[in-house]
Formats: sequence, structure tokens, C-alpha cells
Amino acid sequence: MFGSDTPRTNGPQPPAWRVIGASVRGAAHVRSGLPNQDAICWHPGSGTGPLVILAVSDGHGSDKCFRSHVGARAAVAAAMAALQDFLDGLDESPNYSAVKRWAGENLPQQIVRRWRESVADDLLETPFTREELERLRAEVGGEKERQVVLDPVLAYGATLLSVLMTPAFTLYLQLGDGDILDVSESGEVSRVPLPADARLFANATTSLCSEEAWREFRSHFQVLSGAPPALILVSTDGYANSFRDEAGFLQVGSDILEMIRTQGLTAVQESLQSWLTEASQDGSGDDITLGILCRLDALEIPLGRVPAGQLHSAREEGGIVLARCSQNGQGFGIRLEEQGRGRWIADWAFAIDEKVVGKRAYGQGEVTGTFEFDAAYPGCPHCGAPSIFQCACGEVACWDGRSSAATCPWCGAAVQLRDPIGSLKTRADR
Repeated sequence: MFGSDTPRTNGPQPPAWRVIGASVRGAAHVRSGLPNQDAICWHPGSGTGPLVILAVSDGHGSDKCFRSHVGARAAVAAAMAALQDFLDGLDESPNYSAVKRWAGENLPQQIVRRWRESVADDLLETPFTREELERLRAEVGGEKERQVVLDPVLAYGATLLSVLMTPAFTLYLQLGDGDILDVSESGEVSRVPLPADARLFANATTSLCSEEAWREFRSHFQVLSGAPPALILVSTDGYANSFRDEAGFLQVGSDILEMIRTQGLTAVQESLQSWLTEASQDGSGDDITLGILCRLDALEIPLGRVPAGQLHSAREEGGIVLARCSQNGQGFGIRLEEQGRGRWIADWAFAIDEKVVGKRAYGQGEVTGTFEFDAAYPGCPHCGAPSIFQCACGEVACWDGRSSAATCPWCGAAVQLRDPIGSLKTRADR
């Protein structure tokens, strides 16, 4: 399929990608008792690899689309299956003109066909109930009810946005509203150049439930000749509608890139749910879904911090810093004692039960100044490393004292070790 006489050449290793994302129930849906009508899915399930797929769908909130939450889930599943089948049919050295043409013309048909099959299966297994139809009649009248009975897929209406990233090309597909943003390594944000659709105005949108929905897909196919974007953001319209203007929404792209670089992917993934929930509460009130494709080699390594030097005496006062071993992740405590104002000396280290580390079961405090080591400091009790570093996430881990980079056992971020430590959180020695 899509064969070419062009020989395949050996080049540099393709960049690895990581997909993260979240979907939250809108504030207005919480108040009205409606479910989250968005859906998100990616492949592979780990979210990591040189080839990734991301799909996001927004079920319509209108009264006659009362099963759109099911339609949204069916939409992302249909996109995943169709795009994987598409990839399976590619030759090693495809004709990209043919790939582009087939992707724009045939992939939408494959997606819509799969979506309609899924909707038909759901209707066969769970026919419309009397309560659903009576509620529809009460809310929008008998004519709308008749439309849904005659064309049941209307109840499942949803949009679809998907991105296929391969080592050789990127494919963007969109049906209906929503947003796809590219973020460069320098933090510049732009919209993916999909064809404009004048029908996407206010709350109006094209939909998978349209009679010829496949004709309404918009696509953009790009052969990769240079560096791909650092990030690609894919979101349902509830996110953009939570901002006052376009500039505020676009700023999200550069902000997220900066946060990933300073806090690490894991920390950002863990924060997405709360960020999107707050955006819905303060903004659109709609369900919000955001998926992010991250090119790992474009994420600048955050700076870690290391002690400035070493001293050889100390006096008996101080607190405990909780740390983890960089080799096995096990917890340990470091006793700090102050010699002179703002000069803190580490003179002892001891293993701590993981339950204590996980619960931070020591009194909280913070010391600021310079941090050095007594000659009697025994090193990490797990691996013997003689020093420590502080990750951009704020946590402390052991360090061999020589390497210029390390991996934080707390957040998983790779850190470049450069600047001296300025302050540390301590726990009172009990």
C-alpha cells in the first residue's frame, strides 16, 4: 500500500514522544447532574514511543443528543482503530502524496463507518427507553423526538480531533469544534493550519451524526523535514471558551512547556485534572479535555542544585531532611546542624521506613543558607553516594558528587546539576 521506489536511508533516531492528558466534568454539568460528555484516548497505552496517536471527542450538549457521552467514547475508539489500520497498511518507504490523499479522503470514511457501527451496537444492546424519549419530548417537543426516533444516531452526536505522529510525518484530523495547537521549542504557539470552516460559529458545529460526516472532516498532512513541535495540544472547545480572548488561550501552550521543563512531565500530568476543573469553574462551565503530545528531546532538562563544598566540624543542633536514594528510590534521613548563621552541615544519614517517607511523617520546617558535609558524613545508607542534589520539584536525593545530570527518584525528571542549594525543607528530629 502506498509503495514507492525511493530507497529507505538510515538517519538519526526518530524522536520519542510522550502523551499526557485529562478530561474533567464541567461545572455546569456537575450542577445539572449531567455526565462528562467528553472522551480522550491515546496509543500506545503507555503514551510513550516514536509513533503515537491521540484522539479527543466532545459529545454535543443539546437535549436531543442525550447519549453523546456514549458517542464521544465511540468516536475516540473509532479513530484509534482506523488510524492503527491505516498505519498497518503503510509500506516501509511510502509515496507520501498517495498517503496524504488517502488519509484525507478515506480515513474519515473509515472512522465514520466504525463510529456508526459502534452506535448501532449500543442501540441494539440498549434501545431508547420510554423515560429518555418522554424527557426529550418534554424538553424540545414532539418534532425533535420524532427526528431522533427516525435517525437514532442524532442522540450520539459528537466532534472528533485526532493527531497521528510518526517518525516521517504528522497527520491532523478534525471534525467539528475544538482546538489543536503547535508549540515550538522556543515557546511560540500557533494553530495547526487546518482548512477553515465557517460553520463553526458560536455553539454551532459539524458532527459525526451528520448524514455525510466524512465529507466534513478537515485534515492537514505534513512530512517532517525539520524538527517537529515541542508540544502539540489538543482540546475540546470548553477549554478555549474558558479564556477571555485568543491571546490568553494561546499563552497556555508556552506556559505548559515552561512548566514541563521546570517541574517535569509527571508533575504536570498530576496537576492537569485540577487545572482543567478550575478553568471550567472560572470559565465556560463546560466539560474540558486536554491531550498533550510532548517531544521528549525538546524538553529542556530542569536545573538541579548541589551543595557548595565540605566542612569538617559541627555542633549538635538541627533538623532532618527527607531524601531518596537515586539508585533504588528508598528513603533516608539527613541530619543537618548549623555552624554559624546560615551554614548548615550534614553529619549523619540513616535509612527511614518507606511509610514514613511517603507520609512525610516528620515536623515541617525550612532552613536557608549554604549546605555542606562533615567529614564523618557516611553517605547514602542505601548506595553510599557521598552527596545530595535538590531537584526542581523541591525534593532531595543522593548524588555521587561527580555526574553532571541525574534522575530524580521523587518525580522522575532528569535534572542537570549546576547551581548551589539555597534552601531545604526539614523535618524536626523526633
